[in-house]
Amino acid sequence: MGKVTQEGVYTAPSWIWRPRTVVLTARSRNEPQRFAHATITLLDTPLKRLSLGIYLSLMGAVLIASIILMWGHLYSPAETPQVIVSPPMATLKPEEKLSFSASVAGTVDDDVTAFRWSKTKNEITDNGSLDDVTGVYTAPAEFSKTEHVVVTAKSVDESGSSGTAVVIISDSKQLQVLPSVITARASQVIPFATATEVGSNKSEETSESDLNSSSSKITWDIEPKVGRISEQGVYQAPAKIEETQTVTVIAQIKEDDSIRAAANVILIASVESGASHKRDILIFVLLMGAFGSLLHSVASFTAFVGNRQFSPSWCWWYLFQPCIGAGLALIVFFVVGRGHIAGESVDNLFGIAMIAALVGLFSDQATLKLKELVETILTTKNADRRTERLQPDAAKPVITEITPPTIKHGMTPPPTLEISGTHFVTGCKVKVNGSLRDPTSVASTKVTVGLTTADVAKARKLSIVVINPNNESSGEVTVEVT
Repeated sequence: MGKVTQEGVYTAPSWIWRPRTVVLTARSRNEPQRFAHATITLLDTPLKRLSLGIYLSLMGAVLIASIILMWGHLYSPAETPQVIVSPPMATLKPEEKLSFSASVAGTVDDDVTAFRWSKTKNEITDNGSLDDVTGVYTAPAEFSKTEHVVVTAKSVDESGSSGTAVVIISDSKQLQVLPSVITARASQVIPFATATEVGSNKSEETSESDLNSSSSKITWDIEPKVGRISEQGVYQAPAKIEETQTVTVIAQIKEDDSIRAAANVILIASVESGASHKRDILIFVLLMGAFGSLLHSVASFTAFVGNRQFSPSWCWWYLFQPCIGAGLALIVFFVVGRGHIAGESVDNLFGIAMIAALVGLFSDQATLKLKELVETILTTKNADRRTERLQPDAAKPVITEITPPTIKHGMTPPPTLEISGTHFVTGCKVKVNGSLRDPTSVASTKVTVGLTTADVAKARKLSIVVINPNNESSGEVTVEVT
């Protein structure tokens, strides 16, 4: 390979697919029996290494950007729980009573939270009384003008979260929205009604006909603008609810906008939203597994290139290692998590990221651990009697070239042989004329071994054989000692 001039100038070939060794021989014209050898090691063209390095860099950039985007989408800092007080607003006449209720947003009915009730105080006039345990408010018997009283419910647990409601005290009218609190799912329709009284001589109970007739005197609104409400007070939830939230339905008397009341609608997130969240968690697991495996690939690539031991035959391993890491991370996620995806918690999200990345980074160990688990679960009584199983490192070593091919007897010091070929494995031995030697260096395509003074003491042929640790041996190649 390559060219050499009569002046002894050697030019390497323009393209080298794999590392090769070239032996240059200089022979005296006047005395042909006098000659000498020079060994030149040709490294493969760096295109493969360069292309693989660019691939690993681009893959790393894509994975990091994707992980940052997914993390921003999934991560939500812990917030103080929101307390929902119902009804959120009502208008009462003197001495009227109203029972408030409170709940923590996002909890189920079985999660009972105790609350302590309080209200704003008026040092000049009486603004009613409030039972601090039951949350029952009683409007004052006398007051000089329309007054607003803020009722607060504060949880007694360590979070200390609170919510408020407003009571409007009027001497002529009262207004409440019924029901005061209700849950709704996507596209659900909920009709609301109002309970009103005009004057102080009306009975406390409002008939159904009064409720219907009062609808034309009421204006309806919602806050925030999620869903829609009709002029008759019929609320329709949106077709898709991304997350659980509370919408306040507000009713107001047209002829007196100071008379207002409200109710709470708790919108339950759609099933599709939950499924979308689980899908995002799975994508996050795949990305973290691929990223961990990519780190392993980059560390291996830089180490082998730096030691000049990189073999192009391993390119496919580097290409598919991120896919292997992603797949292993997903399998371990389902095995460890038993298929339960609980990504709402920030702690869980950190745990998911850690496990997926570590599985990708140590994919070999993860594979062995899964193998142990499967062997434990699927243990059979009868051992597998098949003998045709593949064995690790079972490929037979092959010698393609030995440098130098000829040696002058009596050389001092004895030369070192460079054995080129394929399927050489760490731990192999070199047999020289039946004597086992430990090689000085071993790579998958090259082995070097030193000769002794006895090997080159006289002219003869040396038999060279490479034997791998699994006892697979190469064919015999001879080196001539002249």
